[in-house]
Amino acid sequence: MTKDNKSVEKLKNALLSLLLLTTLNSDIDKQFDYSKYNGTKLPPASGVSIQNACLSYIIDKDEFKTNSYYSKQMDEKLNAINKYIKKKLNSDKKIIKLFNIFVKKYIEK
Repeated sequence: MTKDNKSVEKLKNALLSLLLLTTLNSDIDKQFDYSKYNGTKLPPASGVSIQNACLSYIIDKDEFKTNSYYSKQMDEKLNAINKYIKKKLNSDKKIIKLFNIFVKKYIEK
């Protein structure tokens, strides 16, 4: 993947994070033992602001492993997020439904 593609991928991940965090509030669990997540709930986001949380909520796992902020707990959190995505967003129909909820939420505001 080229550097340009990585930048676009980060933007797409940030937007996906925003969509998940703002549309699926009821699916966010507050527990921090990420190894217990089975894909039915999302782990809580973390960061000093919504922008920071969105830019770090779903990240390139391989790139992150070389980062000084890498930890086993963060790795488990990424696995929990990916389990949720694989389980809850595994068809075009589910993705379109979620996107429509997100768009409707912002059009109403």
